[in-house]
Amino acid sequence: MNDHPLDPTPLGNSIPENIQRAMSFSAKGFPYASLELLEATLGLATTEESSATVHDAIGLISVGISQIHDALEHFITAVRKSYSDRNQLRYQMHEAMAYGYLSQHDRAQRLLTHLVAISSTSDLKLHSRLCANLAVSQAYNEFYREALENTCTALGYARETHDRQFEATLLNNLGHLQIELGAYKEAEHSLLRALELFETPPLPTLTELGRLYLAQEQYDQCVVYAQQAVRMVWSSILNYEREEIARLCNLLAHLAYHLGELNVALRLLEKSQLLFGQLSMWSQWQQAQSLMDSWRTHPKRYVHIDSLYEVDLDGIREFLFLFDAMNAQELTHRAFSALTDTRVQTVQALCSAMGVPEEDMNDVIYAARFADYGLTALEPEVIENPYRSAYALQQYQQHPDLSIRMLQVTTVPARVLDIIRDHHEHWDGSGFPSGKREGQITPLAQVLAAADVYATEIVQNHKRHSAALQTVEEAAGHILSPGVVQSFTRLFNEI
Repeated sequence: MNDHPLDPTPLGNSIPENIQRAMSFSAKGFPYASLELLEATLGLATTEESSATVHDAIGLISVGISQIHDALEHFITAVRKSYSDRNQLRYQMHEAMAYGYLSQHDRAQRLLTHLVAISSTSDLKLHSRLCANLAVSQAYNEFYREALENTCTALGYARETHDRQFEATLLNNLGHLQIELGAYKEAEHSLLRALELFETPPLPTLTELGRLYLAQEQYDQCVVYAQQAVRMVWSSILNYEREEIARLCNLLAHLAYHLGELNVALRLLEKSQLLFGQLSMWSQWQQAQSLMDSWRTHPKRYVHIDSLYEVDLDGIREFLFLFDAMNAQELTHRAFSALTDTRVQTVQALCSAMGVPEEDMNDVIYAARFADYGLTALEPEVIENPYRSAYALQQYQQHPDLSIRMLQVTTVPARVLDIIRDHHEHWDGSGFPSGKREGQITPLAQVLAAADVYATEIVQNHKRHSAALQTVEEAAGHILSPGVVQSFTRLFNEI
């Protein structure tokens, strides 16, 4: 076997080079490879400042995989070790960001207010990001006018530095704030401009446009953006943040209510309220509760609105069904969300490396989200240890077929179901449920199988990236397709 393509120790003595390579791993969808390289890089740090730089980089990668407490520790360490005023400002901004993710929005706002006050406008990039982060904290705390002012300040700096991606994000945030303040015309301009700048329409912008047109009772436009948002959720690269899903649920609830579908509307509002509560967004939580109380007490009187007949009500019901399916899968393993995210990231990276068309890649990502749905029909003891008895193993090996049967009540495409059915089949015929081998296995299922092996090693078996990659390599020709494994390992040679 060839030498391992990613040595767990840094390849050179340059900390900036190793950080750059680690960030390349992360951008390709392999944050755990980044963490392993950065943790090894810490040993190269000969000064407190260089150590601070590595701790900050580890913190940023940790945020991306939702290890927020770990990230916060690294940011605080970076602040303590750094003697550069500019670096301290940047590391403290990241610290405040972590507080925000932990729903400590007051603390984040206080820190960011201080940082903005002491930062210099001569450093446009840093000052604009400080203002933008402060605006986010202010919005969470419902200081919308102050948030609007800081967002506009950051937007001006973004335009001066020609940062289109940052400008698009700020325009989306600006549109949200303008909706909250009732400035609908300005919000429409901001959000439509954001759509122009984004390469792919993001869920937050689509949802905000839906909210905007709903508030103005422009139902035809509302329906267009709401349904576009629903269609993209399950084929996205990563799980969307809870706030974004909460707002989408709230929007869909209003549409269902206007159509007289009270039960569907209430269930969607309950999902929205739960997510807002998890985020400590108590004002939004209370608004959802008030709406539920109002709708239960005064059910919607039927009003004929032609444009609402364009609503795909079955699509909304299916969104709710799949949302429940995701929640049910999360109960099968405490780290299910992390497992799914890692599996999806790996699928996306593999498909890109193999030149898989975007539509096919979206199918594999879709399958990766619901491949384990059949496990929710099994006893917990079987899931925890399928090898406890021959009967338990037999039950466990039926979960791909169970997933198919349970999803057949939806419009999940047949090609996605085929991927789910075959993702536990092995290259040598030793897999399940049908014992298929080599070319009999759906090709895209072979991609999901490799991603699943890697993700399981990382998340469930707590292996480091290099050990997980070695497991994938050793499975070639036995469990996994040799061609897929070759594409997998090549990813790390090319970075």
